[in-house]
Amino acid sequence: MSMKEIIIKQILENYFLFNKFNFEKDVRIKNGNINYVFEKNNKKHFLEVKSNRAKIFTTIGQLINAKRTCSSVFLIAPETFIQKFLEATAHSKELSDIGLMTVSSGDVKIIREPLNENYYLNEYLPSKQQPQKKILITEADTQILTIFSKTPFLISDVAKLLNTNLALAQRRILRLKKFGFIEEISQGYPKVFRVCKLSTN
Repeated sequence: MSMKEIIIKQILENYFLFNKFNFEKDVRIKNGNINYVFEKNNKKHFLEVKSNRAKIFTTIGQLINAKRTCSSVFLIAPETFIQKFLEATAHSKELSDIGLMTVSSGDVKIIREPLNENYYLNEYLPSKQQPQKKILITEADTQILTIFSKTPFLISDVAKLLNTNLALAQRRILRLKKFGFIEEISQGYPKVFRVCKLSTN
């Protein structure tokens, strides 16, 4: 179900008012506009609102432009659009510190703060080498971990399951592998994977 931009804005403004954040709407910035400027912890933040129907690469261009004016920039959108954004910017250093927010059941959730590599949702994995990081577990991730919990699988199996292309399926597998949910068990090609952890408990 697509959440319209106007509904997200209404929920967001209620969130601002409830948390007593000062904010301005539809602010003119260099080479464009930004939906909101708000203050949090005595710091100004830019925030752009998008619905599921927004064009991902237009959004990326708007956020790059906003970062040239303010280092602290947020994107708020439905979770499916946030996932598209993460996939499209996976290798972009310039956008790796864009703050991410989403709306679920009428509540605003901060997924990632600007200028910070930590995620703030429902799962995390401890690491001996690094501080604990949190990972955004999506519905698609849960499908992979559940359906292939007892059987080895290929990248093509995940692509078929999610009705997506091989490149996006591989990117999702590698992300889950990085956080210890999946491991590679093959020594050649094609690569074979298995689920080694369903949760962090």
